[in-house]
Amino acid sequence: MVELSRWDIAAEKGVITILEAEGVAFRNEFRSRLENPSLYQLDAERAIEHTRVDAAIKRLERKGVITTTGPLGRKPRYAGGPRTNLFYRLVKTSFSRALQDLMRKKVDLSYAIFSLSSYAGFYAQGVWLKAFRDVNFDVLGTDVNELEGKRASISGDIDFVAEKEGVRFGVEVKNGLSYPTDFKEKFQIAAELGTIPFFVARRLPSSTFYWINERGGLIKIYETAIHSPDFKSKVDECIDILGYPLITLNEISEETKSKLYQIARIGFSQEKERKGKVQAYLRSL
Repeated sequence: MVELSRWDIAAEKGVITILEAEGVAFRNEFRSRLENPSLYQLDAERAIEHTRVDAAIKRLERKGVITTTGPLGRKPRYAGGPRTNLFYRLVKTSFSRALQDLMRKKVDLSYAIFSLSSYAGFYAQGVWLKAFRDVNFDVLGTDVNELEGKRASISGDIDFVAEKEGVRFGVEVKNGLSYPTDFKEKFQIAAELGTIPFFVARRLPSSTFYWINERGGLIKIYETAIHSPDFKSKVDECIDILGYPLITLNEISEETKSKLYQIARIGFSQEKERKGKVQAYLRSL
């Protein structure tokens, strides 16, 4: 038997604690809530990564501690990746009309916020672009695949290219609730355009964080998915009922802009070293 790490144990305790409080929850809900383990008094000083949460759910199901359930009479609906009509409850918790109504509410909310996710991605891109401009970067282009004669060898683009003090950053904003899966492609595009790849992401797993940094990229984590204030009512419901890490805002705070600039300064001071790593990665492809 493989011995579980304290992170795995914390993930299992977190799943159980959430179900004790909520009655029912689906996978993305567990993932989001356990990004803030202090809320559940768990032995984890940072976010529990999604893969550990997924594994904990499977173990608890095999052990007979939790079981799947769903709102009766509803057709499958998809939101945020996993099927949200597949809920979990503690085996000791009996099914009730109240749980059924709660599941229906959670399905509808998750579907609603998922339908807004594409717009939220574009909105977050614009908010962060303004933040770069506010700390005196020049934006050389948006949705960039070609820059001053350099063209990426693969399809797709990066959100924008920002320049300051002669240093160029290929910026990609990742605003989703799930971890991004295309970071290698985005890194390659930014690298082939002669920039330092710079990921401004809501969350990244530690393995991705390490991968980007080791190849010369920069990372700014901001934890809560950004939405327009136009959708504040729906976002507030999702925060309250699903525990989703969301926020509505018009622009990035001055404190966060300052932290963004501090990370960019690493690129200024380590330009040669980081560009060397970026080019080494391109040669390895």
